[in-house]
Amino acid sequence: DDLGVVGAIEHLVTEMSQPTFIINFQHDVPGEQLPSILRTTLFRIAQESLNNARRHSRSPKADVHLEMTSAGLLLEVRDYGVGFDPSRVADDRFGLH
Repeated sequence: DDLGVVGAIEHLVTEMSQPTFIINFQHDVPGEQLPSILRTTLFRIAQESLNNARRHSRSPKADVHLEMTSAGLLLEVRDYGVGFDPSRVADDRFGLH
């Protein structure tokens, strides 16, 4: 909470980046007057998305983009990995939902 969501994600990116997994973070969140619960939620989504990308995608890089738009906040985490077939995901897995 002390860092704000931008600072927290910047710290996460620094901690998770490795020579074999480069993370690029871009943001456009002026003023960052977000409720604590929203900051925490955005951080946890970014954290879990990057963990999954690092563990499963076999991608050498990922991009994180956080932007304030007229419709609200947009958080996008993208990797450049192998992908998967959603129809082969077990029923007890719900990460994509």
